[in-house]
Amino acid sequence: RYDYFNSNGDLLSGYAKRDGQTIRFPEKPGEAGDLVWSLGAEAYEVGTAAATSPKRKFVKVGPAPEGGF
Repeated sequence: RYDYFNSNGDLLSGYAKRDGQTIRFPEKPGEAGDLVWSLGAEAYEVGTAAATSPKRKFVKVGPAPEGGF
């Protein structure tokens, strides 16, 4: 179970299960989870579990410069 607070003050709650380098986000505990994060050393990809679905890639670029973004 996770609780995520974003910078807009919203609270998102749900479930997640890690299996190696994959995190799945099911609607209820024990389900497979359709939303999947695939973790890598320098990036992670987000998409659905379907092999043909488009994925969004987030790449690590280093710390924010002095003074923020």
